[in-house]
Amino acid sequence: MLRGPSALIKRIRPGCEVYDVKCFEKGATVFYDKFLKFKQKSEFTKPQNPFGHIQPKLEPMKNKYNVYIITVDSISTFAAFRGFNQTINYLKKQHNGVFFKNVNKVSENSLPNALAFLVGKKAVDVQDIEFNRPTIPNDFDNNPTNTYLDKKGFINFIYEYRKYVTLSSEDAKTNVFYKESSVGMKRKVAHHTSQPFQFMNGPKSFSHDGIYHNQYDNKCDWTHKTHLNYLKNYINSYSNIPKFGHVWLSRISHLRFEGHNMFDTFFEEYFRSIQKEMDNSFVFFMSDHGFRVGNHYCKRCVGDFVTSVKGDYENKNPFLVMTIPKPLRGYQMMNNLRENSHKHLSHFDTYATLLDIVTEADRTNYKNLSTFDFSSIVGSKYSGESLFRPINETERDCYSMGISFQYCLKTMPFIILKNISSHSRTILHKAIIDEVNKKMVQAKLKSECDILIPKYSRHPKIEYVVTKNQKLYWKISAHAVQGNYLFQAYFDSNLTYIKDTMLRMDVMLGTDYCVQKSPSKVYCHCKMSKDQWLRANNIG
Repeated sequence: MLRGPSALIKRIRPGCEVYDVKCFEKGATVFYDKFLKFKQKSEFTKPQNPFGHIQPKLEPMKNKYNVYIITVDSISTFAAFRGFNQTINYLKKQHNGVFFKNVNKVSENSLPNALAFLVGKKAVDVQDIEFNRPTIPNDFDNNPTNTYLDKKGFINFIYEYRKYVTLSSEDAKTNVFYKESSVGMKRKVAHHTSQPFQFMNGPKSFSHDGIYHNQYDNKCDWTHKTHLNYLKNYINSYSNIPKFGHVWLSRISHLRFEGHNMFDTFFEEYFRSIQKEMDNSFVFFMSDHGFRVGNHYCKRCVGDFVTSVKGDYENKNPFLVMTIPKPLRGYQMMNNLRENSHKHLSHFDTYATLLDIVTEADRTNYKNLSTFDFSSIVGSKYSGESLFRPINETERDCYSMGISFQYCLKTMPFIILKNISSHSRTILHKAIIDEVNKKMVQAKLKSECDILIPKYSRHPKIEYVVTKNQKLYWKISAHAVQGNYLFQAYFDSNLTYIKDTMLRMDVMLGTDYCVQKSPSKVYCHCKMSKDQWLRANNIG
């Protein structure tokens, strides 16, 4: 490579989307980088039935509207108001965008919420302690991480089945459906995917602060630019084939409280750059959940915000803005969307809406938007309702919507217990840390992880509620000595732990390296130091 202006190398064009480039001078590497660049395809594998044994009667598609989803991890509705105000106002004014203010997440972290809005499935049991209604079992026999999703109604595969070209791109080190040791799918998640790019960088090349350590930090660049450019090039391709593209950006705000604020102008300009394409597209600009863990940039977010009433609400209330194709911005659809924007909704409704686009709404050419039960399409009872259609809020609550009590926006009136003896406080503190240790042992992590000790020097936050059935329940937030871990869980009056309510609320970096692939790593504080563990396992 000669020094000075770069020269165009003709007739050398990679035949793939992911590649690396090395340049040499006198045998020494003077440039090395990895690239993700969109490349249009001419052939696709024959789509399979995404519904498994169910064979819904679907008419040929009448319309070719595109669908694009941009998911920005960990941003609540109020955080979006604060940090994406410019972008949201643009979407409202230019594209009649609708901001849905009361979306309810359905579980704690990204994976189970993705299963809701991309697969339409419940990953956790739906429990009701307020009225003591029967528990509704989850859709995976308590093992969502060990279930292949190919024939479970994954929305990407439904769109492929309906002759769409699909794209899936994420700036995390792996696709959301492969997290927590999940098996995901047997085939590619989309026709175009950034996964090879992620694998090329490798886990060691990632930092969890918004920048890949090697490929981005050294260039003072951000990961979302690469993935949104990948999406934009895809948007500008396949002029006669409908497209379904999804980009999931987890580095902007996942561990940066209000980290998205600095990118408001960027997103407005991005949407402006695809303005023409948006006029023929459904666009979902959204999040999976609100801010849910503290970080090194906001120490006070741990405890002070996350466990507060406001922080708890924001965690449960991800933002959603939707725009629809210009030809459909007539009275009925826009009126229904605006009416529903004030109602209590969930990710299951988002899935029903995505399903509606390529099934019933298309079948009627968007002319019949009355209430429709999507159970007939998915093959089982389904609680989600399309946002294009009237939603009768009086007939819905969290239980009927498939949301367990601990994630419900409409919370019970828990009261902080202030006057409590030190003995009672110790019993309650010990109860939650004992339950954490029990979970760690049940996950067979005892050989790698410490037994946690309650941090009695830091008083727990103890709340209680008495239901209409005169039953007492505790909500306890307490610290462990190791790592100053903060946990939150619910217990009944006998201090019996209520299933699926244990949450880790603090910084989750740097102390679970010894069990990274375990879905139970949140309960682990590694016995060995990181250097000792790396040497013992011949790593690095």
